Amino acid sequence: VFLNRLYSPYGCGSVARETGEYHTFYSSDMKTDKELRQAVLASSAIAGLMEPYRVNINGIIKTMSDGGHRHVLPLPPEGATHIDAVCCFPIREKPRTYDQINSIYESARWLIDMQMEANQLADIEHLKHLAHDGAKVTVYAPAQQVGGLLDADKETISNWMKLGKLALSNPIML
Repeated sequence: VFLNRLYSPYGCGSVARETGEYHTFYSSDMKTDKELRQAVLASSAIAGLMEPYRVNINGIIKTMSDGGHRHVLPLPPEGATHIDAVCCFPIREKPRTYDQINSIYESARWLIDMQMEANQLADIEHLKHLAHDGAKVTVYAPAQQVGGLLDADKETISNWMKLGKLALSNPIML
């Protein structure tokens, strides 16, 4: 992950374990590739499944976890006029259903999936308000669900990548 390989401004979010505060890391505020890597790792650390990541924010070391616990889409900077949002879940009006939950693992997975989908719906509503206020908002999202957040077998990952490429050619304009 390198700053000079970013084609457009980038943002990712993380939540401070100490305070529950959401923090968006913007590439425009970063000076080194190490800062970018730290932001991506902090943004990826799913609470309860992964160790939180320690990040220096304005001279204060904070213990950070996945920003998706609060917002699945990073909050755009104030005054943004063009926003490209990349979603990991299809855009739905209501959360998906499950037939049965038979184990503590399935129950934990269900909880994480429901939380992330609810956060995504709230974030999409926020983007709709920004679009209504004049920002150009483009959302890239897979057309369908392929497994859950924690499904990491090769076939599921391959299918997610194919859907991601299709999403690039079929953006949703808000």
